[in-house]
Amino acid sequence: MVSVLYHALQGNQACEQYIKDAQEASDDERMKFFVESRDEQDARANRAKLLLSERMDVEEEEGEDEG
Repeated sequence: MVSVLYHALQGNQACEQYIKDAQEASDDERMKFFVESRDEQDARANRAKLLLSERMDVEEEEGEDEG
């Protein structure tokens, strides 16, 4: 899960640069593609963060129950 989060965040960062490059080249089709890709990476990263947070909360609660 952490690896997927990491790579989604890296992909997001790369897409930001690709978007700038496409804008400078006035290539709207490429820019649109990279914007969509960035948004998908954002969604993936946010979902991974949520799932990790939920799992950590459950593990924390289980630890409190045992203690």
